[in-house]
Amino acid sequence: MVAGPLFSIQVETPGAVAAIYLPHFLCLGGGQIDRTQVQIAHFIDGGMTLEKPTRVGSSHAMLENPSFSVFGVLWNWLLSKMVPRIHALVLLYWAQIAPQTTLNLYLIPKDTSIVQGIDKCEKEHSSIKLHKPSQTRKPLHIGSHYAVSSPFGLEITPEDLQLRYWGPEEVQPFVQIHTSSMEEKLELQVKDESSKELVWKGIVRQEEVALAVSSTHMLTMVIGREKTRSRQEHLQKALDELQKDDLKRFKSTLNNMTPPDGYDKISRGRMEEADSLRMCELLIGYYTTDGAVEMTIKGLKEINQRELARQLEEATT
Repeated sequence: MVAGPLFSIQVETPGAVAAIYLPHFLCLGGGQIDRTQVQIAHFIDGGMTLEKPTRVGSSHAMLENPSFSVFGVLWNWLLSKMVPRIHALVLLYWAQIAPQTTLNLYLIPKDTSIVQGIDKCEKEHSSIKLHKPSQTRKPLHIGSHYAVSSPFGLEITPEDLQLRYWGPEEVQPFVQIHTSSMEEKLELQVKDESSKELVWKGIVRQEEVALAVSSTHMLTMVIGREKTRSRQEHLQKALDELQKDDLKRFKSTLNNMTPPDGYDKISRGRMEEADSLRMCELLIGYYTTDGAVEMTIKGLKEINQRELARQLEEATT
């Protein structure tokens, strides 16, 4: 059984690293698990060999004098009759593009690579992460089922999750929680389906969702402004590269080009005495930053400044 993330580790000088510490999510407390069943998987040349770690700690397995390739911690099922307990996390996201309030809840092993994979997937779908205490109240059994419920009578699909290890590149199973209106707060519970024991509880308040959305929108605006500023700087740099005669030909070409739909041409009189700085201001003022970059790339190609056009296109893509 996979018991931790895989790492591809390479070093240029053999023997330069005395030991490596590989994280795992096994619960080794209370003496219920035989630490000798913890092994290091070593992948090389398309095959896998198992190595005995030098020492096994509560969160890491240490291997001395490693020969580097791809490593990860495993739990040897064949040598144990016990179902191991693992440290687990609950992650919660608000799917803001949904027509009603929708939360996505994940139950996963405590593996940062899986967390990063889920974060990336949810961001691609415009979801916002709600920061809640994510550690479960106790270690959980891999393979067991856990029910998600709420005393507020929410629509929950599906109603349970099986705790399993899925690699960070795989699609992670999750539960969706729907409500037609966001009340003052929502309470969510995760319970062991067999024992009915509560293993995680979270409360989502209306104001914290609003704050998370506001913060995300603010960050998006800041990033957008920085991206626009960068594109303007690259545009100015491209125009500054033009010699006096090239700038004159660029103006003439620009005057004969068709502007983007809904925009007017820059008059010849405005461009006649304009230097590269003033031309950049005129282009942005008439066509916005995106349109200015597009028109400049086309104009540079028309006057055979193709390398400059290519550089501007690559820098602003």
